[in-house]
Amino acid sequence: MLLMVGFFIFGTGFGGQIPISEYLWASYFGRANIGSIKGFGLPFSVAFLAGVPMIASLLYDLTGTYSKSWAVVIILLTLGGISILCIGKPNKVG
Repeated sequence: MLLMVGFFIFGTGFGGQIPISEYLWASYFGRANIGSIKGFGLPFSVAFLAGVPMIASLLYDLTGTYSKSWAVVIILLTLGGISILCIGKPNKVG
């Protein structure tokens, strides 16, 4: 039962991320520029997402626990969320 609750929470969060991120990209950079902006930004996102498991496994090998890895990921995600909240909507040019 607990596993089903975890899957529900994960699925809701992961599934909700897709429309929210698309909305943020479009509202911050405009629909006319979304392709070029995402084309520039997504390689950095993919590199980060690919690197996190390797860094987490390295931290596990060094410390013997995943607690440090979880702490680092939680801190980085929190800082990212705070930065999104602090960034004002850009002025539309033209």
